[in-house]
Amino acid sequence: VDTIVCLEGTQVVGSFLAEELTSAGVLSMNAHKTIYIVTPEFNSNSQMIFKENILPMIRDKNVIILTASVTTGLALNKGIESIRYYRYFQRIGGAQRIQDYIYFWQEGFAGLYVL
Repeated sequence: VDTIVCLEGTQVVGSFLAEELTSAGVLSMNAHKTIYIVTPEFNSNSQMIFKENILPMIRDKNVIILTASVTTGLALNKGIESIRYYRYFQRIGGAQRIQDYIYFWQEGFAGLYVL
């Protein structure tokens, strides 16, 4: 686990989770051997976005999405789509995106965990 994305104000719980995972021996591939705690922002279309300074913490990382509750799954789906975009699709462009998206969808959620 490299990054914990905290939704719905769960930053304190995310910090505690990161501390517990680190003390339990869960290894991180980050340079400091720590687990990043990040929170997405929302644009005017209610899409989750990550600022430029957060992108290195998402791209090519194993990510946990931490949320307080899942009632309808809308926030969780937005989180998964946003992380998928920033982890994978932002690196490639043009027509290759659609083909890779289909392949990625068939392969599943490698490196993405939901708690």
